[in-house]
Amino acid sequence: MSWTRSKKTKNVHDLNAANVLVIGGSGFVGRAIANHLIQNGCLVTLLNRGNVLIPNTRQLVADRNNIEKMYAAALEGERHYDAVIDTSALFDEQTRIAREVFHKKTDRWIHLSSAAVYKNNTRTKENDEIGGAEAWGDYGRNKSETDAFLLSQKEKPAVTILRPPYIYGPGNNHDRETFIWSRVLRGRPVLIPGNGQTKIQFIHVQDAAAAVACVLKQAPASEPQVYNIGDEEEITLQDYVSKLAAVAQFKDTGICLGERGSGFNPRQYFPFRDYPCVVDVNKIRDELDWKPQFNFLTGFQQTFSSYESNFLRDRLIETDVEDKIYI
Repeated sequence: MSWTRSKKTKNVHDLNAANVLVIGGSGFVGRAIANHLIQNGCLVTLLNRGNVLIPNTRQLVADRNNIEKMYAAALEGERHYDAVIDTSALFDEQTRIAREVFHKKTDRWIHLSSAAVYKNNTRTKENDEIGGAEAWGDYGRNKSETDAFLLSQKEKPAVTILRPPYIYGPGNNHDRETFIWSRVLRGRPVLIPGNGQTKIQFIHVQDAAAAVACVLKQAPASEPQVYNIGDEEEITLQDYVSKLAAVAQFKDTGICLGERGSGFNPRQYFPFRDYPCVVDVNKIRDELDWKPQFNFLTGFQQTFSSYESNFLRDRLIETDVEDKIYI
């Protein structure tokens, strides 16, 4: 690939014909990353269990938990990749296996992590303590162990870690924005934990994919790098419900429960924990010139328009806990 000098003196290369291995690639986020890279001219190989085929990619089939299968898949793949992009690691052992198998086949390792790795999720910066807050449970701890392992790797391939807050967009496999819309379109109350003032942050899935591409364009750093990614807007749980109702052009049915919700886990009746999740995104903006294409309003408008309103209104939803609390 050809290398040029950017205005911020960062070495940048054209993505066209970049040879990239994406571990995962069949789920919500991984598919968006793979498609974005394809649209930018990359040659994309996917490594996953082979349940879903992605057009215009080469596919290697393996269970990433099985090192023998991973080695066999590696033999079927390319001799060298410009980057390995890991979109699906949940445990450090999965990353250790992947690194053992592919570390000699690439000079670049890009890892999609999570804001849940931080001990404190209030406007966190990349050098803040990780380990996962108690609210995130095993997910935060496991993702933190993976990040800690990668950050300890000083030899090639060079490591870059991306930490997004909540990811949304068309085809989201997590029932979050669809959770809200399916209720407001029915006129059902949306029960909001506590006083509704807990702050959270989002990133559109296409912006997450663009952040991966932005990192890929940069020359690998000599030391592991971490970048938070996300829309700069912080929003309360109450405003989240209100703004999504407005996007759907329906009445805001949100009700803050206060003490009325005590005794119930917020995740039993709401799509998010009653715990802040906000990261500082200045580093990637300042160092790599990355910024999201979508803001909160435009991103959720685009997402809402991707669904049939009948689907959102008529699909099966679970309301047993909500009915116990409110009705």
